[in-house]
Amino acid sequence: ITDAVVFNAVKAQTGGRLKICFSGGGSLSPSTQSFVTNSLNILIQGYGLTETVAMAAILHPQFYAVGVAGGPVPSTEVKLVDVPEAGYLSTNKLPQGEIWLRGPSIAKGYYKRPDLDKEAFMADGWFKSGDVGQWNPDGTLSIIDRVKNLVKLSHGEYIAIERLESLYKSCPLVANGCVIAKQDHNAPAMIVVVHPANIMSFAKSHGVDADADDLEHLCRNKKLNAEVLRELNEHGRKHGLHK
Repeated sequence: ITDAVVFNAVKAQTGGRLKICFSGGGSLSPSTQSFVTNSLNILIQGYGLTETVAMAAILHPQFYAVGVAGGPVPSTEVKLVDVPEAGYLSTNKLPQGEIWLRGPSIAKGYYKRPDLDKEAFMADGWFKSGDVGQWNPDGTLSIIDRVKNLVKLSHGEYIAIERLESLYKSCPLVANGCVIAKQDHNAPAMIVVVHPANIMSFAKSHGVDADADDLEHLCRNKKLNAEVLRELNEHGRKHGLHK
């Protein structure tokens, strides 16, 4: 019934013959993956870099899961190397660490950049991706972080800037944003660009300048700022962030 009433119209927008969707260009939110799979066609993820000739891991459609990059492709070895300062260890309940890759499909180095070669390519053929991965119980790989995106705050805690940005950008009130953190900060900050349409309806629903349609005016409203901050903090709590 739902296909006839709703989803067939969605499928028609892509020609009506699409069989499968694939995402591998960056992090994909679980809600987006689930929505596309339910409303259009199965959406699977993969993982790779330019240095790995694109694909290093891919999820087989018969083993569909959300938030999983899949298993290594036949040409690639994958291992996780501890990142102790961030708590990503192979001895964790689910093994975690920086993703290292090796195999015939891995590049040998960078063009005329021996300085970068020393940082990324090991003498025994391993390539350091800079991404943090996790082995799941079924043998699949999940990408959970980026080593260079980890920032140590003044009290010693490491935070993942890219993960925070991705999480908060999934809030309906946020059109875009930039997380700022330094070693002398005790907490991260974020510059938020509000969603023009959603912030208007949000303001009206909270009784803030119900008749105002000036975005700049709304963004300067202290009551609205407090309500948006409360909404963002609640969004973070729902996604498991610590205070």
